[in-house]
Amino acid sequence: MGGRKIRGYDPSGGKVVWELDVGGGQCSASPVGDAERLYVGVGQGGKGGGGGAGVGRAAGTLFAVKAGATGDVTPKAGETASDGVAWAAPRAWPGAASPLVYDGRVYVLERNGGLVSCFDAKTGKAAYKSERIPGAGAFWASPWGADGQVFCLDATGATHVLKAGDEFEVIRVNKLDADTYWATPAAADGALFVRSVDSLYRIDAKK
Repeated sequence: MGGRKIRGYDPSGGKVVWELDVGGGQCSASPVGDAERLYVGVGQGGKGGGGGAGVGRAAGTLFAVKAGATGDVTPKAGETASDGVAWAAPRAWPGAASPLVYDGRVYVLERNGGLVSCFDAKTGKAAYKSERIPGAGAFWASPWGADGQVFCLDATGATHVLKAGDEFEVIRVNKLDADTYWATPAAADGALFVRSVDSLYRIDAKK
């Protein structure tokens, strides 16, 4: 179980700049951001308790905190925005994987069930929610985007490649050797590095 509040700090002195009451729940995924907003998700487990945002009382909410937010940014009960929160999407179910901000959209993977959701990064409007990726295993690794595609590596070593955009479409599946894959791949020097429990792979970009 997590705490009731998410806070932003001044890196120079450690002073709390803003705080968001989410009523508990597991915040397993690292927040991600762009120039305008920080996207932070509250996963399963929160049951909440008095005060604060109605939307934050239910587990599975994705919040978009505005850059430059200050003070208590918690939306009022029954609302999904505030002076410091651009929008909040209930039942987004961010799990262990961090959201992906790519080409004006935010993609969220649920940990189990092979489910993916896509939101407009500016407004929070859902392009699609909880679409099931056929045959996908659990998602622990965070997705990444490139060349108009979204790549989702599941725990079995299958990378499910989705078409980026407002329509849900699986383009193909790339499979690595049978093993367990929990770590998020890293890109460097024109290659993608993928680590499983027992192996490390270097996948070079096509020339």
